[in-house]
Amino acid sequence: MDKLDFRFGAKFVRGAYMEGERERAFKQSYPDPINDSFEATTEMYHRCVDTVLERIVSTREELVIASQNGETVQRVIQKMSECSISPSNTQISFAKTNGMVDHITVALGEYCFL
Repeated sequence: MDKLDFRFGAKFVRGAYMEGERERAFKQSYPDPINDSFEATTEMYHRCVDTVLERIVSTREELVIASQNGETVQRVIQKMSECSISPSNTQISFAKTNGMVDHITVALGEYCFL
């Protein structure tokens, strides 16, 4: 990807579209692409985020964690620490819906200004 000067991009979604995807699979007669439970989906989501965080250390890839889930945000911060990724690293961004779970916004602000 470096030769063409473009970067990997992906949107990881955990659970938001489960019902719609199951319904679509049923209507279009293909296997249900959704994990059996929200917990299994969360586990897969975390594994995907971990993989990208581990790669960011040695690549130009970037990641936006768009989550209103406090546990996920804390887990990402912990994984960043394990990978020696500084809070000031511009390859990692956090986003959430304005006005929702503002305590996460405050905690991220405090983390980024350590």
